[in-house]
Amino acid sequence: MRKKYTTSGEDFAIILGKYLRDDGSIDMELRERLKKGEELYRNGVCSRIIVSGGEANKRAGRSEAEAMKEFLSAQGIPQEAIITEEKSRNTYENARECAAILAQENYGRLYLVSSAKHLYRSYCNPYRFFRWLFKLPVKNAPACDCNLSYVDFEEGRQNCVVFFSKKAELDKYISLHTDCNVFAKKKGGILREGFLPYFVGSGIGERGEKFVGKIEKLYGKVNIVAVI
Repeated sequence: MRKKYTTSGEDFAIILGKYLRDDGSIDMELRERLKKGEELYRNGVCSRIIVSGGEANKRAGRSEAEAMKEFLSAQGIPQEAIITEEKSRNTYENARECAAILAQENYGRLYLVSSAKHLYRSYCNPYRFFRWLFKLPVKNAPACDCNLSYVDFEEGRQNCVVFFSKKAELDKYISLHTDCNVFAKKKGGILREGFLPYFVGSGIGERGEKFVGKIEKLYGKVNIVAVI
């Protein structure tokens, strides 16, 4: 692909899709990616957004990009600022199809948005596909890396952040807090941007506090912080 980078071009956020639920809705991890893209747009970091993802789950009845555009439009992002890429079915194809779109654009900076665990994984790494294979000068822009332990977030419920070591302990906690939105983060983890591991020792540690702060910024006040 011929690179059309120019300092005078528009800056883009490229948001990578994720498998839709069977009813065609997005899960919390994809919602986090979209909220990160929305944040970049609202802060003036980018002026255009590419949502990338085809119809990987046939039962969903629509493409990931269509669902993503619907979400962003509902948040007030102008439809003319959103480009849909609906052909890809995996990370390699995300990169290939976005490169084809950008080959027709006069672009400036490119921000690659996905979950932190996705951007920094060792296999099928999206950064390598975009930057090395298709020569796109992307900068990683990781979304808040957490798990919501319910089908979806519900307004009006208490928000709980739980740092856990064993899945069985988390499952038990969730069963006792069905009236809460439970955000779960496993203790430990990789020390990279976007990963905010819990440090055993003094409370939840500085990184744990940052994680709680991100949840509050995205979803409102955290009422309960638990370490199990």
